Amino acid sequence: MSQVQVPGQIQLQKLALTQTLRQSIQVLQMGTLQLAVYIQKCSLDNPLMSVESHIELPIGNLESMRSFDFERYQDKQHENLYDYLKAQLSMTQRDTFLRMITQKLIDALDERGYLSDFDSKKFCKDYGIQMVELEDAITILQQLDPPGIGARSLQECLSLQLDKQHYPIAFRIVDDFFEQLIGSRVSELSKLMNVSRETIREAFDQIKRLSARPAEQIGFSESQVVIPDLVMSGQESDYQLVLSKFSRLSVTIDKQSSKYIRAHKTADITEYIQNQASEVKALSEALIKRERTLMRVGKAIVHVQKEYLLGHHNQIEPLQMSDLAERLSLSQATVSRTVHDKYLQTPIGVIVLRDLFTVRAKILVSGKRINKEMLLIKKLIESENPSRPLGDAKLQTKLELEFDVSISRRTVSKYRELLNIPDSRTRKRMITSK
Repeated sequence: MSQVQVPGQIQLQKLALTQTLRQSIQVLQMGTLQLAVYIQKCSLDNPLMSVESHIELPIGNLESMRSFDFERYQDKQHENLYDYLKAQLSMTQRDTFLRMITQKLIDALDERGYLSDFDSKKFCKDYGIQMVELEDAITILQQLDPPGIGARSLQECLSLQLDKQHYPIAFRIVDDFFEQLIGSRVSELSKLMNVSRETIREAFDQIKRLSARPAEQIGFSESQVVIPDLVMSGQESDYQLVLSKFSRLSVTIDKQSSKYIRAHKTADITEYIQNQASEVKALSEALIKRERTLMRVGKAIVHVQKEYLLGHHNQIEPLQMSDLAERLSLSQATVSRTVHDKYLQTPIGVIVLRDLFTVRAKILVSGKRINKEMLLIKKLIESENPSRPLGDAKLQTKLELEFDVSISRRTVSKYRELLNIPDSRTRKRMITSK
């Protein structure tokens, strides 16, 4: 005999569905630390809930946890460089002797992030290791974020940062001609490297953008999540993308608590157990769905931006959120929630996942998809005086003064080349030869 649902029951089911959906959306949008705090609060309200997490949260009474200040907790978690580096180390290295040595090196860093006045022989003697093991540990340290960390000199600090970028001229200047760099000997470097003085000056501009104090790149005074949700490792076609262990959060029904409550079974307790168990199940499903969606979106982003994330390109590839959503058959809102407050650990450092999208619309010109800046460059060149063509530096100035578009001269050159437009000298030569 079929059961007839009364209107009140239908309304309760709709309400439960709405609450479950709302929770699923909230869980998807939360960053790792915020999610860990949220789950901890849920577990304090639900005696049947058991939490599995790699993040240690402060333990207190129920009321203190309910009023827990997440922003202050974030600041406390990342109040210094050393904790930040050790958190990365625990995510990227197995618990081995080499990791312990690297932790000791982190403790030896000065306030700039350098291994200054570092006595390698004494360090090896103190910890009973060979010099080659020390060099392996230093290499691990220098691969952490921020770039340049663990350097033993200014030259090495700059070299480490350039090693994760694609500026071969600048890298060679720092590595092979540091004395000439310090003395700003442009003409001498031009002759030694057999390149133009303009190329040397561009390399100098690139070097000036580097940080001589890598520790200051981490804004610990600001409240920010710096624990990656995804970790990308490896090189070339062998790269892998996995969830960080901190992002793998799960909840289950605590068997001991369930057994104790059932031992004092009454009609009210039976209903209470069912409700609490349903809450655990709903949160568990939301967490599983979050992991799957995060991995799915993360893999799609990394696939597009692989060359940039491996340090092969200076610019990210054009990628709009709406395009990715269509490709994955997801709503744009779902993609936006998935990347919100999420971080990706890569070979070039920790990156905000949302920063791997381009937000400017692309315009179709002569069968090519170009961005707003490229279109403006094209228009400026088309309207220039043919006898006095605009150089890249002048194009950069005009973009900023006339269109409030601020990009580097190097970017102007790159966009001009992508448009298959010759440089100003070649354009002038083409006019005079006619």
